[in-house]
Amino acid sequence: EAEGEAEVEGEVEALRRIMDCGEVFLDSGCMAEAELLMRHVMRRRSTVLGVDHSDTLRTATTLADCLGRSNQLDDAVGLCREVLSAAVAKADAEADAEADRVAELAIDALGDGEGEGE
Repeated sequence: EAEGEAEVEGEVEALRRIMDCGEVFLDSGCMAEAELLMRHVMRRRSTVLGVDHSDTLRTATTLADCLGRSNQLDDAVGLCREVLSAAVAKADAEADAEADRVAELAIDALGDGEGEGE
């Protein structure tokens, strides 16, 4: 059992490092690379930690940000809805924080659209 826990802890740490790399790509504007890493991390965290774990929700929110910046708006909105649904179902402080991040993404997206077409 301790060996299994060590394996999980090792994978969780590896996923954290991969996510850090994805965020560097995101901050550098390398959206395709960021998306690839974040999708991998999200799949693995969903499997290892569960779909409603705060790390999984955080990854999904960051991936939604990446998708939004890449003009994959339908995918970004769908992912935001999944995060909000999971956050409401979980109803704890960490899930609430991710719901707040999703709301901030929506506000930013709406703000980016102001003045268009004028």
